[in-house]
Amino acid sequence: MQFIKQAADIPWDAAASLYRCWDSKRHDRRWPAYGDFSAIDLVPWLSRLLVVERDPAAPDIFQFRIIGTMLTAIMEYDPTGSDVRGIAGGRVYNAHLLEAAEKGDPYIIPDQPSAFARKDYRRYRAISLPLSDDGAWVSGLMVMMDYLPRADQS
Repeated sequence: MQFIKQAADIPWDAAASLYRCWDSKRHDRRWPAYGDFSAIDLVPWLSRLLVVERDPAAPDIFQFRIIGTMLTAIMEYDPTGSDVRGIAGGRVYNAHLLEAAEKGDPYIIPDQPSAFARKDYRRYRAISLPLSDDGAWVSGLMVMMDYLPRADQS
């Protein structure tokens, strides 16, 4: 996990452009809210996008709010509404999300092995962007995951 401060810190175009979109929605706030984004804003990334949220009553647990079609195809099921800890590698992923939410800064994962069984996608990279409903607390994260086909791996 590598925390970032600007689009120039991001080594791949799709993540840098999503960061710029997220940054444009902040205005004078530290974080934008999920409601600041329309589906039209997110079209270039929708199939690879997921949003997780947390409840103030259980701030160390994340649940999937939405998940893109490409991600559900790779996972081979739709975890919308479920606890992040229940997916393959979910406890580690939940810990990353919690660290990011508590720090409040965007982060990237440049290249990691995938926990999912599909052999045509053995690695992934991701960007995670904090969201806040009230401007005082990170209530969720918007994450774009790029699963790297075997042909892209060396």
